[in-house]
Amino acid sequence: MPKTPDNWPTGALPRMLDTDLAAYYCGLSATTFLARVEAGSYPKAISIGRRQMWDRAALDAAMDKMSNLRRPVSAKHEVNIAAESLAAQRVAERMGSGG
Repeated sequence: MPKTPDNWPTGALPRMLDTDLAAYYCGLSATTFLARVEAGSYPKAISIGRRQMWDRAALDAAMDKMSNLRRPVSAKHEVNIAAESLAAQRVAERMGSGG
């Protein structure tokens, strides 16, 4: 994952997630996440250079579909900042940065 900019809001997740963060965001191991991508449950990655990245909004839409939740997805995708902050803290702890 790239270095976090100095002015980045505490706890905010980037829009584009690498495999480990996408899997974590979906509550899965990387292996299970990739298997479910191949099965069509989650969207395929977007190639950015040599990196494979997932759009967080596309993952949300896939999870909404799985849970039969119907909500519009717009260019101004709304997020729950408190939940995002907690998820980012957990990712940071898992990655060993301590926050």
